[in-house]
Amino acid sequence: MVTYEDALKIVMNSFSKNHIIYGFADYSDENKYVFSVKQKNCDGLMDSTVDMVVDKETGETETTRSYFDIIRLLFPEREKEIKKNI
Repeated sequence: MVTYEDALKIVMNSFSKNHIIYGFADYSDENKYVFSVKQKNCDGLMDSTVDMVVDKETGETETTRSYFDIIRLLFPEREKEIKKNI
């Protein structure tokens, strides 16, 4: 079982030292931790938000860049319904 602290370390170690993290949010359910990280290059030219999902059981990660991807990962059984409503 992966703790919140373990998941946070996994996420933070996934980012390059050349990036400045300036925003952070998290969410979890019974199976996954979801972290949304705002980052930019040290030169300030690139600015992006990356969402990373950490499986609580295995520690495996998935990185996404869209709200739909996060919803799909949290509720895979509702993917068709969610696609229809977007």
